[in-house]
Amino acid sequence: VGSPLGWLWAMITAAAFAVLAVTKFFFVHPQVQGTAIQYTSAENDWIAGAMVLLDLLLVSWVSDIWLRTTQTATAQNKSLLEINAELAAHEEEIARQNEELQSQTEELERQSEELRVSNEELARREKMLESLLSLSRSLTVEVTIGDTKSRICQTLSDLVSHEAGTSAAILERHGDELRVSCYVGCEGGMQKEHIPDGHSFASLVLDRGRTGFLEDVLLRSDLEIPQPRNGPPHRSVLAAPLRVGGRPIGTLELYTRERHPWTDEQINLIESLAAQTSISLESADLFARNDEERRRLKAGLDTVPCGVMMSN
Repeated sequence: VGSPLGWLWAMITAAAFAVLAVTKFFFVHPQVQGTAIQYTSAENDWIAGAMVLLDLLLVSWVSDIWLRTTQTATAQNKSLLEINAELAAHEEEIARQNEELQSQTEELERQSEELRVSNEELARREKMLESLLSLSRSLTVEVTIGDTKSRICQTLSDLVSHEAGTSAAILERHGDELRVSCYVGCEGGMQKEHIPDGHSFASLVLDRGRTGFLEDVLLRSDLEIPQPRNGPPHRSVLAAPLRVGGRPIGTLELYTRERHPWTDEQINLIESLAAQTSISLESADLFARNDEERRRLKAGLDTVPCGVMMSN
């Protein structure tokens, strides 16, 4: 339809139709415009036939144009529909890829968070091992038993310092009471440094010979634990027994000032420090007994009036 030949054909047909229409208007009807021109019946029939033929040609041409236009529009619509379908498919693919990317991003974020937590856990464990190693190196025979206890309490408190209101203490059994031999984290000291043995939580741990804890001491008001002189009272306690020569002689205890669920890691930590404390106390007891034996032997030798030879 849009070609130059098609338009030329349309113009020629329209011009011929116009000429015949004018001829019929002026010459076939003799009364129009006052003319007196007459035509024979054959001429009128020829002119009418030509007009009908031109009408048919014009109708066919218009029909052809309409059909071609309709076909072109249909083809264009089909092409547009195919393009729209392809675009919709591309959009669905892009949406699917975006969802996959979103899922991958969320997975990467989750893995990054897990790695961060793991790194923090490794850093904390590394710090714990360094503290325990430093403590082991510092506990030599030259260190007094009092300094040994203080260092162990301080290390225990430092390793769980992320907990609010954390403090630690060592309790030793003397007769029918328990004495607080050292403590850290309690400003102003303890309210009482002697606790009756029969009503204390430490006594329960010593009698059973294993680590124990109370997440909330208010649930066992019949058991007594050391309390700070200043500030909020201790609300939770974790205690491990200390042994010298195989017999329990006291406890290493850790306190918090809020209700606290104790973890396996904290239980393992206090048991490790309790074992180290027991070794240090046993070594100190052994050295003290050796010194005592040495002094007694020296006193005995000094009183002997004659020479004495000793051999192993």
